[in-house]
Amino acid sequence: MRVALASLLDINRALEDGDTSVLALSGGVEGLADALASSTSAGLSSSAVVDDALLARREMYGTNKIEEEPAASFFALFWEASYGDLTMRILLVAAAVSLVVGTLEDNKLGWIEGFAIFLAVFIVAMVTATNDYIQERQFKKLNDVKQSFSVKVLRGGEEVSILVFDVVVGDVVVLERDDAVPADGILIHGDSILLDTSQLNGESVETRVHPGAPFLQSGTRISQGFGTMLVTAVGEHTLWGETLALLSKGNPEPKTPLQRKLHKLATDIGKAGFVFAIIVFLVLTISFLIKESQTKDGVEADTHTFSEILEFIIIAITIVVVAVPEGLPLAVTISLAYSMSKMYKDNNLVRRLVACETMGGATQICSDKTGTLTQNKMLVAAGWYFGASYVDPAIGPPSAADFGITPAARSYVTLLAEGIAVNSSATLHAAPAEPAQGEADAEAGAAPVPGVTIIGSKTEGALLLYAGTNLGTHYGPLRAAADFRKRFSFSPIKKRMSAIVRKPTGGFRLHMKGAAEIVLGIAQYTFGASGEAELITPSKRAELEALIGELGSMGLRVLALGYADYEHDTPEWDGDDEPDDVPLILLALAAIADPVRPEVPTAVGECMDAGITVRMVTGDNVLTASHIARECGILGDGDVAIEGSVFRNMPREEVLEILPRLRVIARCSPKDKNVLVNMLREQGEVVAVTGDGSNDAPALKDADVGLSMGIMGTRLAIDASDIVILDDNFKSIVNAVVWGRGVFDNIRKFLQFQLTVNVVALSLALVAAVGQRGIPLKAVQLLWVNLIMDTMAALALGTEVPTRDLLRRAPYGRDIALISPVMWRNIIGQSVVQLAILIPLLFAGESLLNLDTSANPQDLIYLETLIFNIFVMLQVFNEINARKVNNEWNVFEGFFTNAIFVGVIIITLILQVFLVQVGGRITNTTQLTAIEWLVCIAIGLISLPAGALIRLIPVSSGTTDAQSTRIGERTADDDRVPPTPGSDDDDSGIPPAPLPPTTRPVNLPPTSVVRPLPPSVLPSLPRPIHAPTLPNHLAHHTPATEMCSASGSYSGSAVDDGDLPYTHNDSTDHLPAGDVEDTVPLAFAPVEPPLP
Repeated sequence: MRVALASLLDINRALEDGDTSVLALSGGVEGLADALASSTSAGLSSSAVVDDALLARREMYGTNKIEEEPAASFFALFWEASYGDLTMRILLVAAAVSLVVGTLEDNKLGWIEGFAIFLAVFIVAMVTATNDYIQERQFKKLNDVKQSFSVKVLRGGEEVSILVFDVVVGDVVVLERDDAVPADGILIHGDSILLDTSQLNGESVETRVHPGAPFLQSGTRISQGFGTMLVTAVGEHTLWGETLALLSKGNPEPKTPLQRKLHKLATDIGKAGFVFAIIVFLVLTISFLIKESQTKDGVEADTHTFSEILEFIIIAITIVVVAVPEGLPLAVTISLAYSMSKMYKDNNLVRRLVACETMGGATQICSDKTGTLTQNKMLVAAGWYFGASYVDPAIGPPSAADFGITPAARSYVTLLAEGIAVNSSATLHAAPAEPAQGEADAEAGAAPVPGVTIIGSKTEGALLLYAGTNLGTHYGPLRAAADFRKRFSFSPIKKRMSAIVRKPTGGFRLHMKGAAEIVLGIAQYTFGASGEAELITPSKRAELEALIGELGSMGLRVLALGYADYEHDTPEWDGDDEPDDVPLILLALAAIADPVRPEVPTAVGECMDAGITVRMVTGDNVLTASHIARECGILGDGDVAIEGSVFRNMPREEVLEILPRLRVIARCSPKDKNVLVNMLREQGEVVAVTGDGSNDAPALKDADVGLSMGIMGTRLAIDASDIVILDDNFKSIVNAVVWGRGVFDNIRKFLQFQLTVNVVALSLALVAAVGQRGIPLKAVQLLWVNLIMDTMAALALGTEVPTRDLLRRAPYGRDIALISPVMWRNIIGQSVVQLAILIPLLFAGESLLNLDTSANPQDLIYLETLIFNIFVMLQVFNEINARKVNNEWNVFEGFFTNAIFVGVIIITLILQVFLVQVGGRITNTTQLTAIEWLVCIAIGLISLPAGALIRLIPVSSGTTDAQSTRIGERTADDDRVPPTPGSDDDDSGIPPAPLPPTTRPVNLPPTSVVRPLPPSVLPSLPRPIHAPTLPNHLAHHTPATEMCSASGSYSGSAVDDGDLPYTHNDSTDHLPAGDVEDTVPLAFAPVEPPLP
């Protein structure tokens, strides 16, 4: 490494200003790469990527990470918990005064009460700070995961995937459409690269990157094209790094709507507590002054009087401390943090806290198909090849031997293999025994063939597997030898892509691949059995359209491949738009199977039970989409499946009319998805939407919850989303609903518990003051109750694990009240029961227990100890009642499996015993006998049967079990979820019936056409497909592992994987490992196909 960091930064600044001369002085990008001990064609060498070499490189040039503001220390959190709140500061001041006055009044024991308050505040602050410390570090850990994404680089001549944090200066990064530029760098090779710089400057103008303007800046995004770049600065040394570092500091997570609601509720409760405190203080003070004036000639301003009034002040302040439910925001934080960590284990990476709670209220889920509802393990199963149809997936597509050994057959195989190889970017690798560190989950690249991993588009991977196993042709040499003239990346608008190569015999060849009906519409000829181009007649076109429809009705995705030869270069190839007027010769229709995930039908059924409508929005044609939707249980009789072109042109009134029954939008564009999301939200729905392409970003942002795909999602889609589905699995989305509902329920549980404690404690203090019964609960005791309520109960109730039963309730919607009628009934009922026990003990306890509190102060302490102990026991057992807030009867369900809850209860009881038995003067208690403890516990247990009796009181639940007015409502007997194939419930052995053939939305007027295909597309439907079989057509030919090169790394350009209108970060175009200008002509047999 012969280049200093300062020199690299100077080069970057010069290039940003448009001065490329400084790069020329360094020998161009090749010379600069050499000086960095790298290579423009192979990247860092194998010796340069060992740990010691990478460490030395990072020490010299920095790491690719923006240092965040250090997390708050434990001491800072402790200080905030003990001195950050105004009421706590006042209480500390009052405790200090009490300490001084008490010592002056009684120099032996007078200090105890003041010290006890200090001790109580210290314990509360320690517990709160410990909780905050744990939660902050948990959030930081999840935030690190949230900011991480994979980057493709060349190392040792191989294309590998590493984490963005592992990128170093000298790396050669492979860039594709929709990729985020991970560091500052210089273009090595590229084709039609447009850079989206809106994140840097807020402007939507795109910047073209080319040899005359080769600088790529971190923080931008590739909006079009593909290429490779040499990394010249990382992390805080990038031009964007300094700004990004500032943005990453001092920006705490904004409060969620639930947190804001709870903050307002806490403020209102605090105000009520303040009023109670004032009343209690005034009543106690006035009563004391009257009593003093009656027993003496007047009130003397001595230390005794001052001490008593000070005690009243402390009690009033303590009431405020108890009344202010600091535990509410703590409970939200604990519940959200706990749910976030558990959701991560369920393959849900929460990027924004608001999504945790909002997901629980979702009433609509608009889901992609590929990889989410299906397995994304694709295999060519049928199609049309060399002029013949192959429609039986059990037999599979043809092999090269099936075409014969004629020159025309050999030419056909060569053309088809070449088109598959050069017009794609996916690569096949031998599957490693264990995933390497930093690589994506093994499932991300899992292929339907054992021993093979697909990197990139799974659709293209299926074609590469077909070329290798059936055509006997490895894609690697063809792609590496291709002399590219131009490549057009996949267009979500045109639904196709092309690659133009120079022919070894002169001239050019264009290879096209895309949606079957689109490419067929362009094609003018077919490759005939004689090797001659045959004109596509109207009858032939109708026949092929019918075949596309037939294959689509079987649930297969159909792609078309074709080519066109040119004698001369064409100026229109220099533009960014793929030409439309192409003399295309149709080569093949490849029908690709992608089986439904076996768990999806059950998950969809759970959504139906939960009152959630599931809709499919996909880029596939309407027949394929409808078949899969029926298999998933999304589409039923009477439901509507429609194409995007029809949807976007329908009047709004007609769309609203079919909206309750609309289940599938096929050939759906990102704009269609965005329109659907906003229309549903206008109807009051809470909408969750999935997306994986950059064009999905508007819909992801506009939805109540945006769900991006962790495997297939682009960086822009992930950044726009609220939750990342790490395994792209619909079941994980349902899990997110469960956790979201669990968060809301946990907050309600805590709220129900705390309000009961507040009502009882404040009412008891007020009744005692008005009834001149003194102060039944002392300041230290109230602070202990505050600790039970705010911290320990928040921990116990905030970490309750949700059950699948939550999916049997209707969504709580957008504007549901925090406190339901059921909760109010429970709060009021428990408060009445507890006060009915405590108030008689307060007023009649002296006579019931044969005590003389006026003559014997120890009797008064004994009575107050019993009141305090029974009060705490009532709260402890009512905490078990609080576990249920929806009229459930079994409050012990899941109790013994919740280690945190049981632990909190046990710790509370142990500490209560310690306080009473050992506290003495500090806690104003006296020791109790074992019998007395059993009596207190028995009285506390009354909370449990009382709770059962209270639940007998009829009251509205505040929510409905079925929302008949919601968009997409289904009745309880609407059983359209088929059993999972192969499951115990599937005793029929017959797959679900396919969608009836129709060209119109079900139950719509005949003029509302679903898709613009002629009736010939709709033949009688064959049996549907549940899974691609590997049997016959992969049981022979080239072994799968032989299709992977020794290095396992080739690359090119791609068609969209999955839903065709959407683009993916691993499915768009990028360059091969070598220099485009230095590649050699295609190495295939020189059998010239005919010109049209």
